[in-house]
Amino acid sequence: MLASIDVLLDERECPPMGKGARLRRDRAEKREQEAARPMQGLFGLQPQGGPFGAAPRWKQPSSPDEAIRQMAQFMQSMPRLIVCGRLDMEPLTEVQRHGLLSGINLFDALETVARLQGQWDVAFTTDQRPDIVEAEFLGAGNGKACQRARKRVTEHHDLLVSPRATAQLQREIIESASVEGAAEAIDRNTLVHILLSITSEQNSVPGFAGDVPTPEEIAKVEREMPKDNLEELLEYARKFIPDEVASNLFNMPAKYEMVLSNTYDLWFAPWVEKSKTTGLGATPAEAFKIGTGVELLDLLRLGHRIVKRSSGDHQVRFTRDELVADGVSDAAIDYLINHMALTLEGYKKALAADREAGDTTHQRFTFTKYPFIAVDGSTIVMIRHQWAMERLCGATLYHEAWYNLSTQSRGLGDRFKNAMNEAFEVFVGGILHRIAAKGKGIQKIVDEAEMQAAWTEQKGKMPSVCDWMLLGEGHCVVIDATNHAVKADAAQGLATFEEFAADIDKIYVEGKFKQLLSTIDLAKKHGGWDGDVVNDDTNFVPLVVIPDTGVPTGIITNFDITERGRKVFQHLQPHVYPAGLITVSDVQLLEGMADFALSLPQGPRDDRNMMKLLAGWRHAVISQGDSSLQIFLHRRGFPLPLSRHILVNSRKVMKLLDAS
Repeated sequence: MLASIDVLLDERECPPMGKGARLRRDRAEKREQEAARPMQGLFGLQPQGGPFGAAPRWKQPSSPDEAIRQMAQFMQSMPRLIVCGRLDMEPLTEVQRHGLLSGINLFDALETVARLQGQWDVAFTTDQRPDIVEAEFLGAGNGKACQRARKRVTEHHDLLVSPRATAQLQREIIESASVEGAAEAIDRNTLVHILLSITSEQNSVPGFAGDVPTPEEIAKVEREMPKDNLEELLEYARKFIPDEVASNLFNMPAKYEMVLSNTYDLWFAPWVEKSKTTGLGATPAEAFKIGTGVELLDLLRLGHRIVKRSSGDHQVRFTRDELVADGVSDAAIDYLINHMALTLEGYKKALAADREAGDTTHQRFTFTKYPFIAVDGSTIVMIRHQWAMERLCGATLYHEAWYNLSTQSRGLGDRFKNAMNEAFEVFVGGILHRIAAKGKGIQKIVDEAEMQAAWTEQKGKMPSVCDWMLLGEGHCVVIDATNHAVKADAAQGLATFEEFAADIDKIYVEGKFKQLLSTIDLAKKHGGWDGDVVNDDTNFVPLVVIPDTGVPTGIITNFDITERGRKVFQHLQPHVYPAGLITVSDVQLLEGMADFALSLPQGPRDDRNMMKLLAGWRHAVISQGDSSLQIFLHRRGFPLPLSRHILVNSRKVMKLLDAS
């Protein structure tokens, strides 16, 4: 299958180009790059000029206290979720919400919320504006809740939509609303009041009387907070980590171009040569067919049709006839209905099981596994645009294949899991090699196999080294990758901090961090690599690349992991940056920045050095609390460009999927 897909892509994408065609292509790519700067409306930062087209908006802090104040000011400058108290309204209790929903039409309310969340997902990940989506939604209502909330959105830039809250609203609609034909459509003002009440409930703080803390309550918290000892402060803050982890995993949508590009890179490339893939075909896509009985390309085509209709027309209800007429196979539709959708009764049972499992605030796996309700054998209703896109085209395809292969044979499932982990490492390596090839300041990249071959001193005893080492500008960046997601209970807010921390210590502190340290020791012992000196004056940057389903980069979570890493690497001070985790999407953002740097005119004072950018971010992790590369760039007014690789890749895949 791989060869046939590559031929199709080559035929559609690579005909001989004349000058006019090349100019049109370049203009199209420029437009796509402009559109690939998402979330500027959310953070309110615009590119200003200077290095990489941005000027610093912050003053370098002179002390830890000042750094904390700056981070607090940054957090306060971000839009806040609207809760009832900010509108001088009382939140509705869950019992009151049930009473209001019991008499309204279930599918009318469910589809109204799904359209709002879908428009928000699209706006959040493109050059559209989520605040306009929210203002237009609120403008359709005439009551107090709509009018006051719209004023908060338009004048204060606060946020109506929180994916956690809309999911809980959909949960309560499915549990409580009516399917009777005579049931009325829900009033927009009532719907908004219910949504705001859920937001208030989810963001309530123990010890606070209402959803907006009073100055006295804030002062009490500040008095109780440890101030003199960093370790005590971290211990105090750690109780918030389970909520932060689950919230961040719940709320962040992905760009469609990135989803398609990643799926193509991971699923349609040949298996890694060293992988044991007996019974799994030549590619992960063939393994998917072996496990599920459906062609992955057919499922992607179905997802592409649904995503296009949802993005363009805000459609959330789909029929078999219209999808078949649009070039989708019956087999793909059958698979969706049988494996990615539940009937209404099936959904009610699944949501009841969620309630039995514990607090539903962060529970999303029922929704992500079944992002559709099957109205009948020919009609489906989409719960959320983002979850449908990921289920049909993105990361959750892995779980579909692994489960079905494991059902056939435990050994087959284990081989698939291990082979996909190795494919993830190759995928990350491809990104890093492209960054090294075009990023100023990176002199060379060294792979694990090269280090092992050069540094093995005893036959049959391989040294412990990481996956990659980047060298340049007096820096040595040691990087390892692991395809390790947050465990299910922690991802849904059902785990304790101790359970979460045990996984962090096992996988990262005792595992990956020790491997990075071993690589640093070996690099120093051998004096560097091929003319690039590594010694006691070299500055080291230890990083672990994780999937986007791995530990999210929340501020408190980041400080906790940084502190754990400090104890491993502290003997290298002052020549080591904070050890940490970087999501694969942040690595891809780094590649986008390398492409963006090359696209700008180079002035004599411009220093678009990728090694300095990376080191600057890792310094800011401690000095300003910039837990992710995205936050680091946002605070400085940088763009968030997609890489040329993602733009070209996704465009190829879209052309292939657009064909019948």
